[in-house]
Amino acid sequence: PDSMTISITVPKGLEDVSNGRLRAVTELPNRWTRYDWFVSVPINNYDVTINIGKFTHWHDVYNGITGDTLSLNYYTLPENVARAKEQFKDVKRMLEAFERYFGPYPFYRDGYKLIESPHNGMEHQTAVAYGNRYTMGYRGRASSPVGLKFDFIIVHESAHEWWGNSITSKDVADMWIHESFGAYAEALFVEYWYGRDQSLAYINGKKWNVRNDSPIIGTYNVQNEGSGDMYDKGQLVLNTLRSVIDNDSLWFTILRGMQKTYKYQTITADTIINYVNAKTGKDLAYFFDQYLRHTKVPELDLFVSQKGNKTTLRYRWNTEVQDFHMPIKVTTADNKLDWITPTKDWQTLPLGDMDPSHFKVADNLFYVNAKISTSYIDPNMESN
Repeated sequence: PDSMTISITVPKGLEDVSNGRLRAVTELPNRWTRYDWFVSVPINNYDVTINIGKFTHWHDVYNGITGDTLSLNYYTLPENVARAKEQFKDVKRMLEAFERYFGPYPFYRDGYKLIESPHNGMEHQTAVAYGNRYTMGYRGRASSPVGLKFDFIIVHESAHEWWGNSITSKDVADMWIHESFGAYAEALFVEYWYGRDQSLAYINGKKWNVRNDSPIIGTYNVQNEGSGDMYDKGQLVLNTLRSVIDNDSLWFTILRGMQKTYKYQTITADTIINYVNAKTGKDLAYFFDQYLRHTKVPELDLFVSQKGNKTTLRYRWNTEVQDFHMPIKVTTADNKLDWITPTKDWQTLPLGDMDPSHFKVADNLFYVNAKISTSYIDPNMESN
């Protein structure tokens, strides 16, 4: 819907906090109170929320990237106000980072709220639910040290204001559009505040959570979400896509461009794929097909052999997608990374006098399964 009025009646002494802006509080007979909220922009069907309780409310403002002022409203249980005022400082840090990478917060007109909830968290539009128990990371845990330097729920759930709430998948089969970009946003938050190296450590710390049990894209038209890998694997895939594009200026132009082009719209995986193809001037359908529609991580077969003082690399991709030809960086000389473009067929590359033990794949930039075999050949042996 293009807008929504939400009217909730509660016993006197309680209040309701919902999406959008509060229009009226009306005292009714027999000790009931009605709260009327109004959402002035489109809202997706699972983001409507009702929060009934006894809250302490305070507010702040954020001066945005465009010069506009965003209202920030916080609702917590009275006993948690002191902790919340410290923990919720991550809201402004989140907004600063995400406006830089994704463009302006999409809902200035309706504001931003963070509301304490009894569950872990949820991306309700302009009324984000918070239940991370005032801990860093996710309930006090993270897969890398830098993950304990921010509140996961504030960052991840708020990322959905851009990815999920402003841009929404047309079918839940494409929920990866929400969750993969939402998870990747966590890494960009880290990159903005702590640097690229820490961001890569954060991203690659997620590898152990990936199950590769089923495709990230689900089955269309039957209310079927894809694999839960849409979070951590999705984050790794988007980091890989950034590496393949190999142009950060273009990469962030693409992210901001999608937000501007598809604001308040429902889209599909093909919308994303076609947009990336158009902006990069490359046909990357094979990339999305392998990573999103198949379970297997691209396998890179590598055979490094040394005969005398000459080292040779043989390489190929082993994937379900037959025309998979993703370029990737490997060591082509000591302390030097360079591009190769494997295909399904074996290729050969001379590596000079490099020690085979020094050969590496840039697997912090690319999510692949690199199978490296090494061989040392007697230089006096004749070739067969």
